[in-house]
Amino acid sequence: MAKTKQEIISEIKSHMAQCGGSYSDWYVGIATDPRERLFIDHNVDEKNGA
Repeated sequence: MAKTKQEIISEIKSHMAQCGGSYSDWYVGIATDPRERLFIDHNVDEKNGA
C-alpha cells in the first residue's frame, strides 16, 4: 500500500532529526539518476558525504 503524504513527511523529518543538522543543511528531491544528481550536480563527496 502506498504511503500517505503525511507519512512520507514524518519519515523524512525523523531521519533528519536522527542525523542532525538544520533544515537548511538538507536537500530533498527526486531525480531520474539520483547518484548523478547527488555526487555530480550537488558535489557531495561519495566516500565521506552524509
